[in-house]
Amino acid sequence: MNEQIKKRLRGRSPSYPGINLESAIERAKTIWKEEGQNLVPTGAAFDHWGYKPKSSGGLTALAALKKFGLIDDEGSGENRKIKLSQLALTILWDERTDSPDRKKAIQEAALNPPIHRELWDRYNSQIPSEATLKIELRHKGFTENAIDEFIREFKDTLSFAKLDKNDIISGRNQDQEENKVEPSSSIKTREHKSHIDLSETISGISGHFQHSRTIEIPIPLSPTESAKIQTTYPLSEKSWNQMINILNAYKPSLVFSKDKDEDEEKENQH
Repeated sequence: MNEQIKKRLRGRSPSYPGINLESAIERAKTIWKEEGQNLVPTGAAFDHWGYKPKSSGGLTALAALKKFGLIDDEGSGENRKIKLSQLALTILWDERTDSPDRKKAIQEAALNPPIHRELWDRYNSQIPSEATLKIELRHKGFTENAIDEFIREFKDTLSFAKLDKNDIISGRNQDQEENKVEPSSSIKTREHKSHIDLSETISGISGHFQHSRTIEIPIPLSPTESAKIQTTYPLSEKSWNQMINILNAYKPSLVFSKDKDEDEEKENQH
């Protein structure tokens, strides 16, 4: 065996999710139930998941949610806080049976970890045998214990996401302009105008009313900005409140922040 490979086998394996996607979504659901969209100290998240502060199990779960793109974070160490990402909210809020938007979001999350995407692309979405995968992973520096753990997680995640060779999923780390990921196919942003179609999302949450109909409400926002809401009518009070929550969740992707864009441009220059 190559000496370089032997050294890697004695070291640390490349980064990969320590839990599968289904388990990660369950933990995201717990955060939503306990904290909603608030920023949550990592210690509080661990407590909600039944882990002690700084426990390895909590850190593993936290890292997995980050790799799948289910959380955003800020700060570090004891000051680190997390909140559910737009991708996670799309998965959690869309409770429709066989929802294409939810399926797409789950498949995107499944391929967000770089090692998942690399293997998916390398084998043209046709994952090889376990024996072939083991050889591939050894060359990538995985330890023997990590190989079995990763293959189990990887296969469970692909199965849960129902990924097959016909699925073409854009990743969050790919070119943003070419593969910009939007939480739902009903969200379209074009220069200074926004068109929001919530009919499918709201109907999935509330169910169809016996005498419901679809209405379209144009909303002038400013001389250069406008929005249009298309939804079923009438709505229940619960569905109305849910719609407001969804609109607030989409705010980061719709509202232009000059200061944030300037900060990102400075980071990209370094």
